[in-house]
Amino acid sequence: MWPLPAVAAASVCALAAAALWLLRRPLRRWRRLVAFSAQLAGPALPRLSLGEDPLAAFADACRRYGTPCRVWVGARLYVLLTDPEHAAAVLGGGGGGGGGGGGGFHERAGLRQWDALRPFTGRGLATAAAGDGWSRRRRLVEQTLTPQWVQSQSGWLRRVADRLVAALQQVVPPAEQQLQMLKELRACTLDALAGSLLGQQARATGRPPAGFPHHFLQATQLIDQQAGRQPALLLPLPLLSLTGGGQAGARLVRQLRGYIDAAVDTAAHSSTRGQERHIALSWERAADSGDDPDRLPGSALEQLLSATEDRRLVSEELASLLLVGQPATEAALCFTLQLLALHPQVQTAAARDEQLLRRAVLESLRLFPVQPLLARQLSEDVKLSPAGGRGQLLLPQGCIAVVCSPLTQRDPEHWPDPDAFQPDRFLEEHEARRHPFAYLAFGGGARRCPSSELSLQLLCAALSRLLSAFRVAAAGDSRDHLQDLRLRAVLSPWRGFQLRLLPRA
Repeated sequence: MWPLPAVAAASVCALAAAALWLLRRPLRRWRRLVAFSAQLAGPALPRLSLGEDPLAAFADACRRYGTPCRVWVGARLYVLLTDPEHAAAVLGGGGGGGGGGGGGFHERAGLRQWDALRPFTGRGLATAAAGDGWSRRRRLVEQTLTPQWVQSQSGWLRRVADRLVAALQQVVPPAEQQLQMLKELRACTLDALAGSLLGQQARATGRPPAGFPHHFLQATQLIDQQAGRQPALLLPLPLLSLTGGGQAGARLVRQLRGYIDAAVDTAAHSSTRGQERHIALSWERAADSGDDPDRLPGSALEQLLSATEDRRLVSEELASLLLVGQPATEAALCFTLQLLALHPQVQTAAARDEQLLRRAVLESLRLFPVQPLLARQLSEDVKLSPAGGRGQLLLPQGCIAVVCSPLTQRDPEHWPDPDAFQPDRFLEEHEARRHPFAYLAFGGGARRCPSSELSLQLLCAALSRLLSAFRVAAAGDSRDHLQDLRLRAVLSPWRGFQLRLLPRA
């Protein structure tokens, strides 16, 4: 019989051998990352975290060391990129099959904002991994949000924009105008997207938020707070019930998902019973008759339900589109208004020219992309073409490649006089000569924003109505404010937007 100390020693050795066997692949991958990082310039010491603002940390490294460069954050290797060719190599992969993300599909990872979204969106496109039926989901959403469908929403979006103008015309005291205006812009984007996507009237514009609008705005504030809390060593974010969100955060997830699930169930029940008369009625006819129904015709929800019976999938995709789309559209609207306020000649011309207005929106998003960091954890090695005096590089599987789009979109090689606000950069003759990955305001490749056209349509409708009723002026030192930015869920000025609305005669 073996003595007890010998048995214990044998057990420890066996466990150590098993641990080494299990860790052999991660250790091999780790050695590859360390060997690769020696080829790139970057900070000598790893960071414990990205701090409150990962954009500032990455932009500082890019300016100091040039790109590609590397930053270690704990045990994670971030490779920072700005060249459009490199962006195309990392972002431009194909469709992400049901397996481990082959074919150039890389996971969105490494930034807290997506971890903060996941409890709300589940396996929705915004946060899904390649193995979660990603390709099927992407195909369904793209087949729903077609240019024809987006065009069919134009009447509804104009009606919401009219409500926004009516609400802002009631704000009389100048001291209250700026805060109330920003609240109404937030409510307008929520009303518009809830109507188009869910087919439900949120009725947030011009009234205190209650019910769905109240819980939705609470959810976006919580996600924004969580996105600004970068933990030491970037440990994975657990469920909100285990974080700063606490039980209130978990309850908010249930409430918001409950609203969306109820909308899905109502639409599915009506469809199965053949109650689709409202789909055939356009919103314009309903408005002309004085009707203001709670349910709106031709929503993305109805289109998705006609293509799949998987209600959970539909609910998760709608949650993704709303929770990513509303804050991003709101931020884009505010940045465009701020730039038009600083460039009154462009503002005057854009008030009469819808094509110029659309170009002004695109130019605003070039200068201030609301999702400025496009981070992907590589599922396979990626070859980078020579650029910036460097030879060819092979990014190793497992590193996190981050395309810093504000620097890409202000690269003088692709954008002459890059810091100037020049909407005519987006005339067709200029766009045709530009590298397709030099403009990344809506992302690129397999994970490009599927609702970009809907957001653009909404932005143009709201701006057109606003500029016909008001002149937008800058308040305070707003030009300096635009130099001091932060990234949470979306990009925004640290000290907020500085805007005033002056009624037109």
